[in-house]
Amino acid sequence: MKILLISDQFPPAIDGVGDYTFHLAREWVASGCTVIVVCREAEHKTTGKCPVRVFSVVQRWNAAGYRRVSTVMDAEQPDFILLQYVPHGFQAKGLPVLLPFFFRKWCGQTNSGVFFHEVRVRWEWRSPKTWLVAVVEHLLSRMLHQSANLRMTSIPAYADILPADTHIIPIGANILPVFTEQGQQEALRRRFVPEYAAPVIIAFGNRDHRPLYVAFRQLQSKFPKACLLVCGKTMHPITGDGIVHIGIQPPETLGVVLGFGDVLVLPDSSVGGTSNKSGSLAAALASGCAVVGIRGNMNGPLLQHGVNIWLADRPDPPCLLEALEKLLKDQTLRARLASEAKRTFEKHLTWSTIAGKQLELIRKVTQRSIH
Repeated sequence: MKILLISDQFPPAIDGVGDYTFHLAREWVASGCTVIVVCREAEHKTTGKCPVRVFSVVQRWNAAGYRRVSTVMDAEQPDFILLQYVPHGFQAKGLPVLLPFFFRKWCGQTNSGVFFHEVRVRWEWRSPKTWLVAVVEHLLSRMLHQSANLRMTSIPAYADILPADTHIIPIGANILPVFTEQGQQEALRRRFVPEYAAPVIIAFGNRDHRPLYVAFRQLQSKFPKACLLVCGKTMHPITGDGIVHIGIQPPETLGVVLGFGDVLVLPDSSVGGTSNKSGSLAAALASGCAVVGIRGNMNGPLLQHGVNIWLADRPDPPCLLEALEKLLKDQTLRARLASEAKRTFEKHLTWSTIAGKQLELIRKVTQRSIH
């Protein structure tokens, strides 16, 4: 089977949906499929080999860019196309109004699917501009949904927005655990974690960590040797007095560093909370740490408070401090959360499982079209 993936970005560009597309493509190639990717020209460089053919031919997602996708499709004749849809990925303001019309044309040529990484922004009744954007994005998503043979998304909250017959498949880890020799682990720990540090709290992902900084300062009165290790890109980097910001690191480095923590905190927005639309959540569950997330209407059935994650009520300093103190004082609870988190990852969130579920659905669609 020949599958063509359409994504805004793809490695070597640094992009979450691009990484997702890469992991899918790699698994499908291992399953015997031929995989082609059409994406925008890369702007940022990183490392990593890709086992697929990549057509990085789109300068902008406008009519000319979509016609370049058509050219690749005409030349390659795929059995199935899968659009990795994020409204702001295909138009800066989140309004890719031409995309549904071109996608409908592509759907007339072969079997098709859409993975909705996002559907629309939230309704904001007090902001007419945001409300109007939400209305248009909602309409565009429904148009894409109507044209496709297969529709997928990552969380029930998104599926509830879309029409029926939308399959829910969570997002896998954007940083995978790395098993290294003891000496290499110790060298990385010495490089990033102060020698005195105990306990170690990990923060990960491009989130607003300011409430966590406040909670950590208060935590230090009871745990004076505590260290807050902030990994990756963050909105408000702060260092000093036990806070260490290590910035963007290669995935193989972060895969080891995430395992250094006693607790890993994801201070997500209180609007939706922590959810399986995030690759960093899957990475957190795989890390071997107890994970603190935020309660919200996007949590989904995989996340069970007190079983495989601890959900704070809000991402504010008092709630984060309460969660951290609870876990740091209860080693048995911390160990149980970490163990169940890893079990959840291994059962539901490995790339072989995620790609396998999608490939099974794709094969059903293509077989129906043959008959």
